[in-house]
Amino acid sequence: MGVQLFYFALHAIPCAMLGWLASEIYQRNPRHRLHRTAAVMFGLMALLFGCAYLDQSMPSEQADDFVAWFEALPGIVLNGFAMRFIRQITFRSTRASFDGLDVCFAAPPLAAILLMVVPSFGSGQRQEVLLLALGAICCLYSVARWAQAWRQLRAQPQDDPSRTQLLQVGMAILSGNVWLFASALAQATLGDPVEGAPPVALFGTLLYGFFIRRAVLHYGFMPSQMEKYRVLFDLSPFGVLLLDSRGVVKEANPMVLLLFGYTADQLRGQALDSFLAEGSALPQAADGSAQGEIEIVGGRGERRRVSALVNELFADGERLTYVVLQDVTERKKAEDEIVYLAYHDPLTGLGNRLRFQEALRSCLNGAEPGALLILDLDHFKEVNDVHGHLAGDEFLRLIAGIMRACVPSPGQICRIGGDEFAVLLPGFVDARAAEAVAAELLAGLTGESGAVHAGSPVTVSIGVAQWPVHAADPLGLMHAADVAMYQAKQQGRNCYRLYQPSFAVAESSGSAG
Repeated sequence: MGVQLFYFALHAIPCAMLGWLASEIYQRNPRHRLHRTAAVMFGLMALLFGCAYLDQSMPSEQADDFVAWFEALPGIVLNGFAMRFIRQITFRSTRASFDGLDVCFAAPPLAAILLMVVPSFGSGQRQEVLLLALGAICCLYSVARWAQAWRQLRAQPQDDPSRTQLLQVGMAILSGNVWLFASALAQATLGDPVEGAPPVALFGTLLYGFFIRRAVLHYGFMPSQMEKYRVLFDLSPFGVLLLDSRGVVKEANPMVLLLFGYTADQLRGQALDSFLAEGSALPQAADGSAQGEIEIVGGRGERRRVSALVNELFADGERLTYVVLQDVTERKKAEDEIVYLAYHDPLTGLGNRLRFQEALRSCLNGAEPGALLILDLDHFKEVNDVHGHLAGDEFLRLIAGIMRACVPSPGQICRIGGDEFAVLLPGFVDARAAEAVAAELLAGLTGESGAVHAGSPVTVSIGVAQWPVHAADPLGLMHAADVAMYQAKQQGRNCYRLYQPSFAVAESSGSAG
């Protein structure tokens, strides 16, 4: 009983394994002919092992017919599919639609006809010779086809998929044929080594199938569903990176190479962080997906702003990071320019009225006190009337430059009208500190190297108001600073004045009278 179970295992285990391989290969890509051909080959190999076991269990008078129809005939068909498989896998390299070698395809049909029509070929030594001759023809055809393809691919790089795939097929041909002839020689010399065991030659199909599976699944790329994904990967308009668990680049598509300015070989095997600008890092998220912006340093030292979409995935038991990159450098420049134009005066480069209003509200909403200076250029219209608008523009740019030099940080300067400027001084609690800035401004503008010289018709009037001492809202603070500036005008110009509530009351009374 134990011996019978052992012989059953010798047949059943290879049969089950080859059946599983047939299913696996087919399900990977049922539409691809290479997968279908390989699946049929593995199915026929499994059938041969199953039939070999049944052959041992049948009465001897029925064995000859069984062997002819369920062992010899599947073996003939297997040889035909093996030649077809070699033809398909070497077609792209040889580029030949038909040549003299393809005459060998006539051998399996002729052998099948002889087996079915001529009774003498159905059993005994003639059947063995027929199958051996067919195996030799299949072997010679496979070797010749492989040699043709190798001449075309041997100059390709070591990691070229087609070259590596062909090497695996060559190993399948070599191992299968060596085992076939060695087992045939052993059987002719010694006879069947163990009665009840499957033919020794059948075990050569296991080696053959192992290398065929590696050629199709691990080195084929294009024959599986991965072909479609590889095309999408290479032709994507976005840069795509595949990183391992350490952040090292495993794959990079052509668009990434344009972004980084490096070749694929320079990127592979390198940590992505080594190509990022200082302080920039790939976005991370707890759920394995994140989006953000990073800054990369290209091969020529140029910096580019890139939007990064990061996802994690598992492949071949390994955690990988899939990064999609889009160059947003020009878009960010355009956005920054739009924002700059929205908040800055195009003539002087100072903040405009919109910038001033937002900054003023922000200062008043904060807890920190400060001061507001309103500066007005009296009689500026005469500069435009006498010297022209170009001279007036140059004069305003000169005024803006002097104000930048005189206003300390964190003060903000804005041009809020044609000849009117505002200065925000957050943190200036003491009125004397705010008046000191006003005095510095006045000295810079009216001094010897200032824009407003002694013979100029233009004079400067500056009003100073504090928040929250004089007002805690934008309109009230602006009114207080305007009143102080009006007082400076009344008292001779080219001077500054701090807001005095009594002066505002007197002004209101005078206006009413």
